[in-house]
Amino acid sequence: MAGTEKTGEYLVVVIGSLGKVGYRDLGNGSFRVRVEPVDAAAQTVLAPSFQSWKQPGFGQLRFSLVAYGTKDLQFALRMAIAALAKANHLQVNPKAPKGTKELVAQVKAEVEAAAKAAEEAKKAAEAKAKAAPKPKKVLAKKAPAKKAKPAAKKPTKKAA
Repeated sequence: MAGTEKTGEYLVVVIGSLGKVGYRDLGNGSFRVRVEPVDAAAQTVLAPSFQSWKQPGFGQLRFSLVAYGTKDLQFALRMAIAALAKANHLQVNPKAPKGTKELVAQVKAEVEAAAKAAEEAKKAAEAKAKAAPKPKKVLAKKAPAKKAKPAAKKPTKKAA
């Protein structure tokens, strides 16, 4: 994962079937986190997860974000790993910093738990819909027929 404008290499943390995640130290306690999709189709799949990140320019396949401090770095890495974990094919770089393997395992477990909870909620909603009593058809009552009013009597001329 090469940096742009001769800014240095990124340390690749995770590689997945949709792309890879890396970061580099910018100095002054800030880091740039980058996600590089494997192709345009993967970019389309990943894009909703990175709406607040810098978007790829024309011909570029990458999302990036500057993280200020190690807490922001951990948050950005978690977000990137979670997006890639949806494909369930992640490999941790053996040269990644200490704790990366544990972070990836934790994020994968969270993603899997969320997917399982969503599936269970969907099944429960479907079961509830099937078990709910079906509304009975109510036939509308016919309004009683209106009685015809007797025809008004024409006034008769009285003979004078």
